[in-house]
Amino acid sequence: MADEFEQLRIEASSRKYGPMARLARALYETGLSPEQVLRECYAVDFPREVFVIAAAAPYTLGLLAKWANQPWQLAVPLDRGGPASRADPYEPKERRLNDLDPDLLPLVFLIRPGIDTEDDDLVLCYRVTELAAGRSTIYGVHEEAETPAATPRDDSLLAGLHKHHTNYLRELEEESENTEGKGEYDLVHPEALREARSLVDRIETFQHAAGS
Repeated sequence: MADEFEQLRIEASSRKYGPMARLARALYETGLSPEQVLRECYAVDFPREVFVIAAAAPYTLGLLAKWANQPWQLAVPLDRGGPASRADPYEPKERRLNDLDPDLLPLVFLIRPGIDTEDDDLVLCYRVTELAAGRSTIYGVHEEAETPAATPRDDSLLAGLHKHHTNYLRELEEESENTEGKGEYDLVHPEALREARSLVDRIETFQHAAGS
């Protein structure tokens, strides 16, 4: 068994999804928790916000973000199906950013429906060295970046997501108040405002649960 884990760890050192998922599943089979599994996979402790989000099944939340494969899939315990055996199509994008800067761990690709903002094509990431130092600082890098130009943005992922969604809500509210010269189909629908507010509320619930 020790030799098997050693081989899995060697394969997972590439940080590619397939080997990481196989290692994570094997670790779950020994009875470890998601917190322990991520610690073993990345050799750092992850902040509580990761596990609060992961427990809520982030891919189903409807937030304005496309979730990366790692670390989210690796944080799925066996009683919820365990890590998916195959990555989704965003894996090459994650790998490209990680190849540019191996210290980066892409977390979410931000989505901005309909309104242009500074967050367009932005990817929020942790730095492994920051996690090792006990910091949950979030860095932003553009999806198509050609150089490792990630810059610090927020103290935590939830803070970054909250800013992203409140900015979108504010833009919708401003747009809804600007009715001059607009036809019925150009107006912001009240349901769009309610949905945007509910997303902000959801993130604030996560922040409360994570103690941030």
